[in-house]
Amino acid sequence: MISKSGYSAFTLHLLYSDIFFHTSLTESLLERLGSERRLTDEVLTLFESRTTHLRSARIRNAGQLTAAGLRSLRGHRITDLEVEGLSKATVTDLVGCLGDWSVKNLRALGVSRCTFVDGSKMAVTVALSKLRNLQVGE
Repeated sequence: MISKSGYSAFTLHLLYSDIFFHTSLTESLLERLGSERRLTDEVLTLFESRTTHLRSARIRNAGQLTAAGLRSLRGHRITDLEVEGLSKATVTDLVGCLGDWSVKNLRALGVSRCTFVDGSKMAVTVALSKLRNLQVGE
């Protein structure tokens, strides 16, 4: 089902609202969609927290994702996050799209081929109190 939402132009929903994907299936599906370059803001809306559960999220080929689409991550309790190739949003935008629980409890953050600077050349950082591992590549 497709509808308009505040996050992006359109939101995808599962046909049956009582379906719930377990953590391992949700994480595998997210990683697979990224690997196959099929992740868009609209596709990411399928991962709303009432039907899916993410603890460890790996988002490959994130070049099409914006802050609006990344807000779909807000309801999840993510402790490990790896994003590759984010170009339409900054790392600060990414962290800002996470929920309060995730920001307070994020242990590992990997951001390869992602930008820390927006169009105004302003780099903003956020405090991640439990972060134990930060990986920045290329």
